[in-house]
Amino acid sequence: MQQKTESLVYSISMHTYLRFSEVAQQCGFEVEGLLNHAGLKPDVQLRNNERLPLECLLKVFDHGMTHSKNNWFPLALAESFSFDFFPEVETFLATSSNLKEEKWLGLFEQIYPDR
Repeated sequence: MQQKTESLVYSISMHTYLRFSEVAQQCGFEVEGLLNHAGLKPDVQLRNNERLPLECLLKVFDHGMTHSKNNWFPLALAESFSFDFFPEVETFLATSSNLKEEKWLGLFEQIYPDR
Protein backbone atom coordinates (compact mmCIF):
# COMPACT_ATOMS: atom_id res chain seq x y z
CA MET A 1 0.00 0.00 0.00
CA GLN A 2 1.38 3.39 -1.01
CA GLN A 3 2.36 5.54 1.95
CA LYS A 4 3.20 9.20 2.16
CA THR A 5 6.46 9.41 4.11
CA GLU A 6 6.94 13.18 4.20
CA SER A 7 5.70 16.26 2.42
CA LEU A 8 5.45 15.50 -1.30
CA VAL A 9 7.50 12.30 -1.02
CA TYR A 10 5.74 8.98 -1.67
CA SER A 11 7.10 5.53 -0.95
CA ILE A 12 7.21 2.89 -3.69
CA SER A 13 7.91 -0.83 -3.45
CA MET A 14 11.19 -2.30 -4.63
CA HIS A 15 9.27 -3.98 -7.45
CA THR A 16 8.12 -0.59 -8.71
CA TYR A 17 11.61 0.85 -8.18
CA LEU A 18 13.13 -1.92 -10.31
CA ARG A 19 10.56 -1.31 -13.06
CA PHE A 20 11.35 2.41 -13.10
CA SER A 21 15.08 1.49 -13.17
CA GLU A 22 14.54 -0.71 -16.25
CA VAL A 23 12.63 2.05 -18.02
CA ALA A 24 15.26 4.66 -17.17
CA GLN A 25 18.04 2.39 -18.43
CA GLN A 26 16.18 1.69 -21.70
CA CYS A 27 15.57 5.40 -22.23
CA GLY A 28 19.09 6.52 -21.32
CA PHE A 29 18.65 8.47 -18.10
CA GLU A 30 19.29 7.92 -14.39
CA VAL A 31 16.44 6.55 -12.26
CA GLU A 32 17.44 8.78 -9.33
CA GLY A 33 16.57 11.89 -11.32
CA LEU A 34 13.17 10.43 -12.18
CA LEU A 35 12.43 9.54 -8.56
CA ASN A 36 13.60 12.90 -7.24
CA HIS A 37 11.56 14.81 -9.81
CA ALA A 38 8.41 12.81 -9.02
CA GLY A 39 8.89 12.80 -5.24
CA LEU A 40 9.26 9.02 -4.98
CA LYS A 41 11.38 6.98 -2.59
CA PRO A 42 11.90 3.19 -2.56
CA ASP A 43 10.80 1.36 0.58
CA VAL A 44 11.79 -2.29 1.05
CA GLN A 45 8.85 -2.92 3.38
CA LEU A 46 6.13 -2.01 0.88
CA ARG A 47 4.32 -4.63 -1.15
CA ASN A 48 3.72 -4.19 -4.85
CA ASN A 49 0.17 -2.88 -4.65
CA GLU A 50 0.69 0.84 -4.27
CA ARG A 51 -1.19 3.38 -6.33
CA LEU A 52 0.59 6.62 -7.03
CA PRO A 53 -1.19 9.95 -6.98
CA LEU A 54 -1.80 11.62 -10.33
CA GLU A 55 0.63 14.42 -9.45
CA CYS A 56 3.45 11.86 -9.16
CA LEU A 57 2.52 10.10 -12.39
CA LEU A 58 2.46 13.41 -14.27
CA LYS A 59 5.92 14.20 -12.93
CA VAL A 60 7.14 10.73 -13.96
CA PHE A 61 5.88 11.34 -17.49
CA ASP A 62 7.31 14.86 -17.58
CA HIS A 63 10.77 13.69 -16.57
CA GLY A 64 10.67 10.62 -18.78
CA MET A 65 9.59 12.51 -21.88
CA THR A 66 12.14 15.28 -21.47
CA HIS A 67 15.10 13.01 -20.63
CA SER A 68 14.48 9.97 -22.85
CA LYS A 69 17.34 9.47 -25.31
CA ASN A 70 17.16 5.87 -26.54
CA ASN A 71 13.48 4.96 -26.49
CA TRP A 72 10.06 6.48 -26.50
CA PHE A 73 9.30 6.70 -22.79
CA PRO A 74 5.57 5.75 -22.73
CA LEU A 75 6.24 2.56 -24.68
CA ALA A 76 9.13 1.55 -22.42
CA LEU A 77 6.98 2.31 -19.36
CA ALA A 78 4.05 0.29 -20.68
CA GLU A 79 6.29 -2.63 -21.60
CA SER A 80 7.99 -2.68 -18.22
CA PHE A 81 4.81 -2.38 -16.18
CA SER A 82 2.72 -4.57 -18.52
CA PHE A 83 -0.18 -2.14 -18.59
CA ASP A 84 -2.04 -4.46 -20.94
CA PHE A 85 -2.89 -6.58 -17.88
CA PHE A 86 -4.96 -3.80 -16.34
CA PRO A 87 -8.64 -4.28 -17.21
CA GLU A 88 -9.13 -0.54 -17.76
CA VAL A 89 -6.35 -0.33 -20.32
CA GLU A 90 -7.44 -3.55 -22.00
CA THR A 91 -10.99 -2.19 -22.32
CA PHE A 92 -9.70 1.14 -23.59
CA LEU A 93 -7.56 -0.52 -26.26
CA ALA A 94 -10.31 -2.94 -27.28
CA THR A 95 -12.92 -0.21 -27.70
CA SER A 96 -10.73 2.39 -29.44
CA SER A 97 -11.07 2.39 -33.19
CA ASN A 98 -7.99 4.54 -33.52
CA LEU A 99 -5.74 5.51 -30.61
CA LYS A 100 -4.86 8.82 -32.26
CA GLU A 101 -8.52 9.84 -31.98
CA GLU A 102 -8.53 9.53 -28.21
CA LYS A 103 -8.57 12.83 -26.36
CA TRP A 104 -5.84 11.98 -23.89
CA LEU A 105 -3.42 11.13 -26.68
CA GLY A 106 -4.34 14.36 -28.44
CA LEU A 107 -3.61 16.26 -25.26
CA PHE A 108 -0.39 14.30 -24.80
CA GLU A 109 0.71 15.30 -28.32
CA GLN A 110 -0.05 18.95 -27.56
CA ILE A 111 2.14 18.83 -24.46
CA TYR A 112 4.98 16.92 -26.20
CA PRO A 113 4.73 17.79 -29.91
CA ASP A 114 8.23 16.49 -30.76
CA ARG A 115 7.60 12.94 -29.50
